[in-house]
Amino acid sequence: MNKQSISTIGAVLFGLCSASQSATILSMTNSNIFDLDQDGLGDFVNGSGSFVGRYDALGGATTEWSFHQAYAFQMTGASNGSDITDVAFTSDMFASSIGAGDAPQFTNVELVALGTNTTVTFDGSQFHATGTMIMSNFGDGVNGAKSLDASAESTMLTYLQNNWSEDDYVYFILRKNGSTSYADPTYVDPGNGSGTNGYNFINVALEVTAVPEPSSTALLGLAGVAFLVRRKR
Repeated sequence: MNKQSISTIGAVLFGLCSASQSATILSMTNSNIFDLDQDGLGDFVNGSGSFVGRYDALGGATTEWSFHQAYAFQMTGASNGSDITDVAFTSDMFASSIGAGDAPQFTNVELVALGTNTTVTFDGSQFHATGTMIMSNFGDGVNGAKSLDASAESTMLTYLQNNWSEDDYVYFILRKNGSTSYADPTYVDPGNGSGTNGYNFINVALEVTAVPEPSSTALLGLAGVAFLVRRKR
C-alpha cells in the first residue's frame, strides 16, 4: 500500500468520525393544567394550551383559576443518555391579557423537569409536582425569544443524560416561579373585572445533539479500511 492509499484511508476515517454527530428536535405534546380552586393542587387538564397565568372572575378567589403549561417530549435520536453532548430548549414568549384581565402580576416563569414515563398522558398532579429546576427565570417578563442560559443548559444536559430512555417521554412544565405554594397574592390578583392575564409560550422546541457510541464508529471505520485495502490489492 502506498502513501496515497494510506492518506485516502485516513481521510475516509476522519469523514466518518466528523459526520457522526447529529441533532434531533424532539416531537412534543403540550397541555394546560388548571388549579380551579386556588389550593395549589391541579384539578383539570386541558387537551392543549400555551398559557401560563390566571383567570380572574367576579366573586372572589373561588372563581379564579391558575394555569400551568406542561410538555411531554418523546425521547428519540440517542441510544442512551451518554450519547447526548448538547441540548437546547427554546420558545417565543409574549404577555397576554383577555377581557378585563390586568397586566401580568408576575415576571419570572420557571422551567421544571417533572420526570419520565412510557406514555404521553398528562395528570393534574403535575401541576404541583416539585420536579427538578432547570431554569428559574426562563420567562423574565420581557416579550421575545427565550432560551436556556449556560447554567440551565448544563442542568438540562445532565438531567437528560441521567434519565434518557429511548422512545419514552420526558415531562417539563412552565409555571410562575415559586408557585408550587399558592400563598402568593401576586399570582392571583382579585381585580374588579373578569379576564385572563399571563404569558403565552409558542414555538417551543427541545433539541438534543448526540454522538453514536465509539464502537459503532470504529466498526464503520474498520469496514472502510478493509474495503480500501482489498480494492488496492
